[in-house]
Amino acid sequence: MNSQESNKSGDKNINKAKDNHPESQGRRDMLKALVTVPVVGAMAYGIYKKQKFDKSQRDVSDVFSLSKESAKIAELQPGGELIRLGIIGCGIRGKQLLRALGFATPEYLQTRIDAAKKDKKDTRYKDFKEQ
Repeated sequence: MNSQESNKSGDKNINKAKDNHPESQGRRDMLKALVTVPVVGAMAYGIYKKQKFDKSQRDVSDVFSLSKESAKIAELQPGGELIRLGIIGCGIRGKQLLRALGFATPEYLQTRIDAAKKDKKDTRYKDFKEQ
């Protein structure tokens, strides 16, 4: 009889365990798993966008297979050959950029020379020549 009583008490423990974990627990686990799907999808999309951005930001030297060495600049030769450069239709901004590169029209240089002669504090011509 003791064994039957112990079996009955064992069955009661099993029933109590089932009551503590109802069948809806499996559905809850499934819902938790399904909630993570959009999060994983958003993370995958973020990784894709980052890789696409990184690929678009490649260095020009990678695209054209250029070396990383800097260009060598030729030394200025006194009495060297005159190079005539002509740019058509560059507008005011183009003229400003050319002056910044060291190329100026003779008219511009003459106005700077005249201004320097009138006012000794005007150093724009000197600054231009030193660049």
